[in-house]
Amino acid sequence: MVKIEKNKVAELAVIIVITLLFLIYGKTTLNDGFYGFRKLYLIISVALIVLCLVNFFATEVKKISIVKLYLINGIILGIIINMLIPVFSVPDEPVHLATAYNISNKILGKEVAYDGIYMRKCDAELQLEPLGVNETYLDEYLSYFHEPTGNKEMVKTAYTQLTLPLFQYVIPACGITVGRLLGLNAVWTLELGRIFNYIMFVIIVALSIKTIPYGKNIILAVAIIPTMFQQAFSYNYDCIINAFAILSVALALKLKAEEKKKIKYIIALLISIMVMVVVKSHAYMAFILLLFVAFDKEVKNSFIKLKEKLKNNRIIALIIGAILLAVCVVIVYFVINKIMLIKKEPVTHVLSYCGEDGYTLSYAINYPIDTAILYFRTLFEQSTFYMISLFGGHMGWLNLTVSYFAILPIIVMVLLLSCNEGNEASLIKKKDRVLFSIICVVSILFICTGMFFSWTATSFLVIDGVQGRYLLPIMTMFLFLIYSSKGIIVTNSLKEKIYRFIPVIYAFYLVNLIMIY
Repeated sequence: MVKIEKNKVAELAVIIVITLLFLIYGKTTLNDGFYGFRKLYLIISVALIVLCLVNFFATEVKKISIVKLYLINGIILGIIINMLIPVFSVPDEPVHLATAYNISNKILGKEVAYDGIYMRKCDAELQLEPLGVNETYLDEYLSYFHEPTGNKEMVKTAYTQLTLPLFQYVIPACGITVGRLLGLNAVWTLELGRIFNYIMFVIIVALSIKTIPYGKNIILAVAIIPTMFQQAFSYNYDCIINAFAILSVALALKLKAEEKKKIKYIIALLISIMVMVVVKSHAYMAFILLLFVAFDKEVKNSFIKLKEKLKNNRIIALIIGAILLAVCVVIVYFVINKIMLIKKEPVTHVLSYCGEDGYTLSYAINYPIDTAILYFRTLFEQSTFYMISLFGGHMGWLNLTVSYFAILPIIVMVLLLSCNEGNEASLIKKKDRVLFSIICVVSILFICTGMFFSWTATSFLVIDGVQGRYLLPIMTMFLFLIYSSKGIIVTNSLKEKIYRFIPVIYAFYLVNLIMIY
């Protein structure tokens, strides 16, 4: 039997008491009635207290691996966030859900249409207001779990299938299919699609933590950010992008650390990067540069060998140099011609979502200074919003604004878990930090550029539509820049204390979130 020191028992008691105080205060803010919501709050409270005990024994008694620690916290906290941010309450979720439903129709051999997706009548009639998350909304939503299945007749809806790669919707479509085969009601069926998506996310993150040779805490920290839970537990393609972004970094560093590269890791890295590029090419194309992180030694050796060969054979060197110069001249010529053609095109176009004039590439070429000013103004004025929404300050359709004071402990937790433990051997090298920085900066610029052309009206003073959740895929690399700082060290014993305080931090955050309802 393991003997626990008295001071550790006292620490556990303090953690439980603080968590209870937050939860008791949250209960006093609940309105009378709403039995279903009050029951959910009680379940959340019990789950957080249980998590306090589990995290304490996991770090003090059992000393379990970070993978298992993530699985415990990821499953419990993920389910809580899912219940508080239900189906249709995540940005753009209705259209993604409808596309997954259409794939489910294909799996079941049902009628498929692209101009109006067929659904079971009970699913189609599930009327939920995406922007109206509050106590009334959640209470009504919870009541749907107890309702009978309803009419299973297939009816045509106004939803259309998205013109996006469909493989990203196969997993949630399987969840919907299982719900329909089991004859479950609308809410249970649609929740199963979300659950399947989240299971995929959890598996990929757990494999990433197991694979990465160092910095395992960074992946855990990124994976338990409230916004990450929200996006992973949804039909949105952010789930697959965020999962494979984490996996790509883990695989790149794994391959970098290996003297002899294993083919399974090489294939997995190529697939991970390919998935990201196919799903959201314009935003995360820079992730291709992770190949230079994974194969830095091989690239360096190849350049050295090529340099030696060219040094010994000047004629071949001159021929190759002439060919490269000619190629560069041709590329520059065609680029200049293309720019001149684009310059003559209209500087604005009509934005389909609002009917206002939007920016074009011709505008950026004709007015480069104005475009640059717009970018700088956006990053300067909106940076606080991006950071707060990244860490869970603006949940749902950005309509659930949580207090800055509730976000601060989460930010501190993530930063502390991302610090090095004093093991300099695990620090990534300067050239890798440069590559990580380039990927982060280029991704941000590509994200802004995508929204500049597709979503920003010329009447706006900043680039519209950019949200903090778009930065989740690059968070792992950004935090590795902190991890590789020799001057910032957080010991493993301190990190274990942080693990124990995760339920406290989330109790404070969730109470602030629920108070908005």
